[in-house]
Amino acid sequence: MGNTMGNIADEIRQLIQTRILSGQLPRAGKHEMFGRKGDGLPCACCDGVITPQQIEYVAEFAELGAVTLPIHADCYRAWLEVSYSMDSASREWLTVLGESEPVSGQQHG
Repeated sequence: MGNTMGNIADEIRQLIQTRILSGQLPRAGKHEMFGRKGDGLPCACCDGVITPQQIEYVAEFAELGAVTLPIHADCYRAWLEVSYSMDSASREWLTVLGESEPVSGQQHG
């Protein structure tokens, strides 16, 4: 049996990273999150419909002008992983460059 689920998860993480880098999706950061029954909206991470049988996580970003993102539960975890790995990579590069703090004030979206 192949590693289909792993391949799908890798594809979702790659899609999320591409969307973050292009500004289509903000990095996970300071946001409010709550869960609810899916209401048929497309997931902000994968574009798949979030059905009423699924849990929809909603991430709200007040500092980005009240941006609200509906996200599948699995996509939410992948979004956090990708965001934090990108932040970690940024901190590593800043250390190499002799900086002590990440660059702030980046606008996404």
